[in-house]
Amino acid sequence: MAGARVWDATSRYPWANGAIAGVNAAVVGVLAAALYTPIGTAAVRGPADVMITGLGLVLLLLARAPPLAIIALNVAAALGVAALEGPL
Repeated sequence: MAGARVWDATSRYPWANGAIAGVNAAVVGVLAAALYTPIGTAAVRGPADVMITGLGLVLLLLARAPPLAIIALNVAAALGVAALEGPL
């Protein structure tokens, strides 16, 4: 709870809020860049993978479906596509 006291003290200053928002944006950018290379380039191999990923994103953001249900649906769809395509 020590962080709560520091947060309360800094949240009173508008410049501190702006600095914290900038740091948060930078952290999100670094995490996105770090995850793009191993996941974006290795896991998404073709148009079917892009469609499965896009469907999952739409279900997550617009339909507010439960994340575990989306994961199960994406895994089932990927296995179905892999079965139709045959061995790599």
